Amino acid sequence: MDEAVLARIRRSYVLTTRDRALPPALQRRMIREHPCERVIELDADHAPFLSATDDLVAAFLDLAGEPVVELSMT
Repeated sequence: MDEAVLARIRRSYVLTTRDRALPPALQRRMIREHPCERVIELDADHAPFLSATDDLVAAFLDLAGEPVVELSMT
């Protein structure tokens, strides 16, 4: 795909600070090379959908512009 086309795609990034598969330094380099409108950092490993599910969902809702609602499990 043409670089100019790729540059027009809006993108955001969820950076995981405890990722050992893609270390944060590499993630930050990728962000520099392909700028993102928003970057959200999670204190999570490479699989935040398992290790930080609630934080990941909150990040996605935030990126989507949706309010984050606390659910009580009573």
